[in-house]
Amino acid sequence: MPPDPIDWRELNILRHEILAQRERGRASVEFSDRFPNELVVDHVNQIADTMAAVCQVRGLGLHWSRLPAEQAAEVLTMCLHEDLIYHNACMSRARAGALAVRVMGLFDSETIYLSNFRPEIDRHHAEQWPSLTDADRDGGLILVSRSLVGAVWVEDHE
Repeated sequence: MPPDPIDWRELNILRHEILAQRERGRASVEFSDRFPNELVVDHVNQIADTMAAVCQVRGLGLHWSRLPAEQAAEVLTMCLHEDLIYHNACMSRARAGALAVRVMGLFDSETIYLSNFRPEIDRHHAEQWPSLTDADRDGGLILVSRSLVGAVWVEDHE
């Protein structure tokens, strides 16, 4: 069965909502359907690096952390909810969680979630995450499915 058609209008609305509400630091939200299905499974890290470049951040090559969906939702919620330096709220946790659910809801159950977040590092130690920018702290999520690729990335400065 072919995937549902991508609702670019909804993607654009969601993108603007995230950018408007994550008012501290810099945020990037990008989506693409330009990767052929056959490339997705064998080239996930290269696709993640390409989406990182679209967000104007460096890629991690083979060093992306693959996250289960539940942990990916938590990482995305955290990056939207608070700045990564002082942990001050950028928006309510409930609102950040709702936006994370909407982003992840656009992708199928076989989506691969990648981040610079390391599961073994506590979320309050973002300074230990591999940085992909020249910002003091950055983090986010790359979502890779057969029909859609997305990236939500935030950067915070002291």
